[in-house]
Amino acid sequence: MMKMVRMLVPACMGISLIVAMACNSPAKQPGTVPVYHNDSVKFYPAQQFLRSQIAAISTTPYYIYKITEHDGRRDSIALNRQEFLAETAIFTSFSFEDSTVKKYYKETVFADQSINSITMDYTTRNAALPVQSAVVLLDPESQKVKRIMMDISEAAGDSVVTHKLVWKTNESCTIVTLVERKGASVSSQSARIVWNGN
Repeated sequence: MMKMVRMLVPACMGISLIVAMACNSPAKQPGTVPVYHNDSVKFYPAQQFLRSQIAAISTTPYYIYKITEHDGRRDSIALNRQEFLAETAIFTSFSFEDSTVKKYYKETVFADQSINSITMDYTTRNAALPVQSAVVLLDPESQKVKRIMMDISEAAGDSVVTHKLVWKTNESCTIVTLVERKGASVSSQSARIVWNGN
């Protein structure tokens, strides 16, 4: 099992099952948020990847459009460069890789044959952090990113706003926003931005 994981995960990432098991063991501190000794673990550079994707898309003459769904209504509009940058800013606004928060995340890496991907899963039990979970899917042959998914939670007045983000490499991204207000039902809105797909 350990040998298989080493073969599947790129050497440049410096990830192995032994390192993941040792470095992802939380410090024993009852009553506190778990802190993981993962200084030597190289998290996947998701922010760098997303920034490079956004920069490339914004400088390529794609026809970019957004499909929104809210309260049973579906609309579609074209986006210019500045609108695209504004819409996708949330993908690079929060990080789980930053040295100030990395210690609160546990990394789990495994080969998922059901979706033909190497899955890199990042989770935290620190409710104060915006990024509550993140998943990076790599193609097992090319080692290239297929998708990045993140759950981001923010407090906004008397509401909790959750963003469920999905980035599909070189094709599209989806932003599902859930707003939960005290004493009210949860409202949701979905936006899919497409630049090189259907």
